Amino acid sequence: MKRPHHLAILTLITCSSLVSCGDPKTPEIRLSPPESHLAPGTEAVDAQRAAALIRDDLSIQIVDFRDEAAFRTGHIQSALHANYFATDSTPERLRALNPSLPILVYCELGELSRQATAQVAELGFTRIYWLEGGLRTWRQQGLPLTDPY
Repeated sequence: MKRPHHLAILTLITCSSLVSCGDPKTPEIRLSPPESHLAPGTEAVDAQRAAALIRDDLSIQIVDFRDEAAFRTGHIQSALHANYFATDSTPERLRALNPSLPILVYCELGELSRQATAQVAELGFTRIYWLEGGLRTWRQQGLPLTDPY
């Protein structure tokens, strides 16, 4: 019984020493924060900042990149639905918006809308706000959503 336990400890020590040695010839692996992958002109905002933008700037355009079923469970008031995966309709829906006005993009967790910032920027938008953490963080802050339908 002690042998497998000792083998596991030896394996763990060996693995951690390989990772922590810091060999100068081996590049260090670092995970980039999501903000580093945002399109140019995009600002990451938390839920409270997003709510303030919506409250203070009536010209802000809001886009929800979740699928239809998720959108129907409730969304930020005045949000345009543009399913990220509906490649046939999403670009057309975005083109209907005014690129000279600010735009707030979100999805459920933030990943799809983060990726969508590139598409939004390609359409000429220069004031893009990305809801960091997505609608989940919005809900956690107790911020209002439309009623499900």
